[in-house]
Amino acid sequence: MLPAFENEGEAELLVPCTFDFNVAATKYFAVLKDGDIPLSLLFSGTVFVQGQPFGLQASQLPWDRETLYRLPVRVWHEDFTANRIAGRIDGCFTASA
Repeated sequence: MLPAFENEGEAELLVPCTFDFNVAATKYFAVLKDGDIPLSLLFSGTVFVQGQPFGLQASQLPWDRETLYRLPVRVWHEDFTANRIAGRIDGCFTASA
C-alpha cells in the first residue's frame, strides 16, 4: 500500500527473480565485479485507489508505464549468495523505484 501522491512517487518494490531469469542472468551477472546492472521494469495491471466519495476504485495501468533502475552488482552478488546458502532456487531483491 502506497500513500497518496500526484504525478510520481517513490516506493520500495520487491522484484521477484524467477528461476528462468536467474539461469539466464546468473552467468552474465557472475562475471561482473562492480558497477551497476541496468534494468528496465515494465508495469501493467490494475491499480486500486481509495477515493472519495466512492470508496475503493480500480483503474487499469497503461502498458507503456516503466522505470529504469541501476542495480548495484554488489546487491545482486549478496542476494545470490544468500539464496544459494539458504538453498533457494529463486530469489528477489528490493529496489526503490
